[in-house]
Parts: sequence; C-alpha cells; structure tokens
Amino acid sequence: MINKKITILYITLLTLILNAYTFGPSVVTLTTNGNSSSYLYTISNQEDRPIPIDISILKLTKDIDGNPVQGEEVHDDFVIYPAQFILKKNEERSIQVRYVGKQDIENELSYTIFCKEIELPKKKNNDVSFSASINVLMNYAGRLYVKPINASPDIVIESIGAPLSDKGEQELEIVCINNGNLHGKLTSASFLIRQGARKEDSGNLKPLILTMNEVPAMASSILAKSKRRFRILWPEQIPLGQINVELIKE
Repeated sequence: MINKKITILYITLLTLILNAYTFGPSVVTLTTNGNSSSYLYTISNQEDRPIPIDISILKLTKDIDGNPVQGEEVHDDFVIYPAQFILKKNEERSIQVRYVGKQDIENELSYTIFCKEIELPKKKNNDVSFSASINVLMNYAGRLYVKPINASPDIVIESIGAPLSDKGEQELEIVCINNGNLHGKLTSASFLIRQGARKEDSGNLKPLILTMNEVPAMASSILAKSKRRFRILWPEQIPLGQINVELIKE
C-alpha cells in the first residue's frame, strides 16, 4: 500500500514538473553534413518564473529486451547552442544542435538528448563554505539519430524458443536482429505462427497472426546492428511443439 502511494505521488509530481516547460520534438534524425546535419529544438516556458536549463547528449544503446542503456556524454560529436541558459518566464526559444563528428559512418549513430531543469546554488549570507554544486530537478529525454547515406533497416527473425517464465509459465520467445544500418520498428508488422518445423508442414491448419496488440514491445525501435527479444505467453491456439514463425512486413 505504501509503494502504491509513493508511485501515485511520483506520477503526480512528475506531471506537475512536465507542465513547467515543453521541449521538442522527441525524435530527430540528422545527417553527417549539409543543412540536415543541424536542427533547431524548441523549448517553451509555461511558468511565470525563470527556469535554469542544461542540455546534454549521451550515447544510446539498448539491451536485448529493448531497455535503453545510456552511455557516456559526448562532447566532440555535437555543438549545442546554447547548452546552458536561463529560460525567462513565459519565454520560447530555440536550441541549435549540430553534428560535427565523424563523417564516413557506416551505421546510424544513436543518442539521447537530455533537457534538464536544474537548481542553481544559493549562497547564504557570510557563508564562506559555499558550494557550487547543482541539483537536477527534472529530465526530458529525446532520441537523436545520425544516419549515413542510403541507410535502411533490415529486420529478420534470428531464432524462436519456448522458455519458461520466472513464474513457471510456458512462453514463446522470438528474437529478431536488425542487419541494416538504420533503426527500424515493427509497428505495422506481424508474426505469422504455424505448426510444424517448416511452412510446408502446416498443411491446411490456420496460422496465428500476432500484431503489436498482442506483442506491445513491437512498438519500440530496434537499433542498427542490434537484437530484440520478444516474449509472450504461449498462444492457446497453437499446441506446444514445433512451430515456424514468419515476419510479415507491411
């Protein structure tokens, strides 16, 4: 009960903080050079008070289940202007982000751009031990990609399995790999599941179609040259045994 109250309180506070200002868009793709190597983000202060802002960019990877893994902050790949500033009350302004890193990239580069509201240090009267530490109040995280020329995703099924969950329940596991050099999504794709080790073994049995409604994790992007594992409870319509799965892209 205590954890539930804490969760509700956290969500409420987060909602109030997010209303303090807006920053966007949430996803931006740049190229290595030319006009499209730069983008102007927009930040707008919804409050009747000034807000100190800090902008930073970190490398991004994802684990096999699609959870973001933040890497180190990058300093040489981008120029951010301004990176730190005071957003005046009810002010709207632009932040320019320009890619200045390696030009001949083979695979798309993935980053997270953080927009952080920070608390400036307050010096007390006659306090000689004043510290210049800064407390972060709120983070906004957006996706930032830098793509090479003629980039495209190439997502295929690498393997299927039938593991047990931590609760001992039978699951269906599908592992996909993106062999392409651009991140991709399976939001409009589906998994076609048939009985038998091969498509030809299914006979006249009707296949089962799984979409993003049955596999919500399909909504998350798969980064270039990375894998994604999808796990769901074993479908009741398919007897436990050998199956073949086909990825249908639309």
